[in-house]
Amino acid sequence: VPVTPYFVIGNESFQVANNQIAATFTVKKTTESAKLDQVKLFLSKSILTDHVLSDQDINVDLPQVLFGTETRITRQLSDKFKGQAYIFVRIGVKSSSAGEYIYTPVQKIMLN
Repeated sequence: VPVTPYFVIGNESFQVANNQIAATFTVKKTTESAKLDQVKLFLSKSILTDHVLSDQDINVDLPQVLFGTETRITRQLSDKFKGQAYIFVRIGVKSSSAGEYIYTPVQKIMLN
């Protein structure tokens, strides 16, 4: 049985400078009745990163997310990443109708 997610995330990109991370992405609604519950940026020292396993998660203000248009956020990196050569990053979107997040693929971002 095919499953259609409530949302899809695309065009994601990440840049790090001056101990800050900038994320750019687009969220599209695939089901008209879907309601956005959470959008988060997950950062980790490990490639295994999600809403359970992360060293830092950053909430995106929901009014900032306009479906089908680019969203850009910039936030300070946690002190947990000091001395790290790289981190792993992904974005997760959760519908109020589902218990799980839809994620972008994990990306490795160089810090130095």
